[in-house]
Amino acid sequence: MQPHFKGWHPGIRSLLGDISPTFWPLYEATEGRWQNDSDCVLIGDAAHAMMPFAAQGAAMAIEDAFELAGLLSREEAASALPRFEAERSARIAKIRKRGAFNRFAYHARGPIRIGRDIVLSMKPPQSLAADLDWIYGYRSPG
Repeated sequence: MQPHFKGWHPGIRSLLGDISPTFWPLYEATEGRWQNDSDCVLIGDAAHAMMPFAAQGAAMAIEDAFELAGLLSREEAASALPRFEAERSARIAKIRKRGAFNRFAYHARGPIRIGRDIVLSMKPPQSLAADLDWIYGYRSPG
């Protein structure tokens, strides 16, 4: 890694001296069933893994668990599991789209990157955080 950091402070370069980077792939789950209409259900990344560009993985698992517990407290699994999947699908799709947009924006090159940087530099930090409130400020409809 040293050649990539040749102009950096010597202290940083010495920290990087013994590092061998490890790369691992990121995977998404395609759309599919999360449950078997009976007694088995997947939640979180096991059900709907997506790219982490909205930092949403843990939030989705927590939401799924909360919503599923609520449904199972009111009805039998055979009716709760398909309802759970149907009720969560729209939100999961919306968050998946946001992650795809963020991936595009974060990895933009050329003029798109310049435009992105200009727009982001003009926005106050509070508005950037507020832009994601719909993900992290989720309130259960039920």
